Amino acid sequence: MTIVLPSMLALLSGGVFFLVGGVMGYVLSEVQQRKEDFTHYRGQIVVVDSEMLFGKDEKGRTVSVVGILKNNTQIPWEHVQVEVRFFDGGGRLIDAGLDDRLGGAIPPGAENAFKVVLKPNLPDERYASYKVFVRYAEDAGHLF
Repeated sequence: MTIVLPSMLALLSGGVFFLVGGVMGYVLSEVQQRKEDFTHYRGQIVVVDSEMLFGKDEKGRTVSVVGILKNNTQIPWEHVQVEVRFFDGGGRLIDAGLDDRLGGAIPPGAENAFKVVLKPNLPDERYASYKVFVRYAEDAGHLF
């Protein structure tokens, strides 16, 4: 008959928990380090709708573009940076704005709204068209 002392059981169970915790910590750190490079997915976060608006705030005139982005990847993205370029009637670039305050991560297959606001340097009527670009995003981390 073998007698197992309570202190021996505590030592064994503590060792098992330490081992399991260490392995889980290693696996999670490896997963965190394997973030995807956005440049390979840039064309898969797309603008599904957008509109240019003119307005005023306490500091004067504004021109803004509001819209919706859709994540067509299997990766959640965060810190999404949106650039808007404004053109005159002749197609010349006349202004630009950048915003990276898109709220939260965009899960795979989901949509998020964005808004880029700036103070126009020219009269409103010079702003004939615009184009939206997704410039940057970071992998929000995923387990699989």
